[in-house]
Amino acid sequence: MNMLSTYQAALKETDRLLTKALGISSGKFAVLITLLYDGPLTMSALAGRTRTGSSNVTTLVRRLLRQGLVEKENSESDRRCVQIRLTDVGDYVIRMALPVARLIIEKTFAKLDPQDKVSLDRILYTISENVKTLKQTRKLIP
Repeated sequence: MNMLSTYQAALKETDRLLTKALGISSGKFAVLITLLYDGPLTMSALAGRTRTGSSNVTTLVRRLLRQGLVEKENSESDRRCVQIRLTDVGDYVIRMALPVARLIIEKTFAKLDPQDKVSLDRILYTISENVKTLKQTRKLIP
């Protein structure tokens, strides 16, 4: 199994477990956890922080609004600007989800020895930096 298919399989299984255990997808989880620690945020800031495309984050937020987990509010500093924030129910749901998510992550990496975890962290950081460079390069390519 190559690296990309391994990564995709891990993401798919994590998403399946989160959805089964918590009733929220990994995409919704990313939005909720970001709002818990960094919210309230504008849609564009939320897309940037979750590294999600603007159309995808719009869909996720729309679904979370329907579930009553987030709400829109006008920014205190600029009344024209709309921000997304957790509702009390959303705050409760994400706080209840955290231990389950941690358990999924722990089990995913359980058989890696500490040195492998350090190496993997370094490799993933390097890949993340490379992706940032690719995004900048994309602007230069017609």
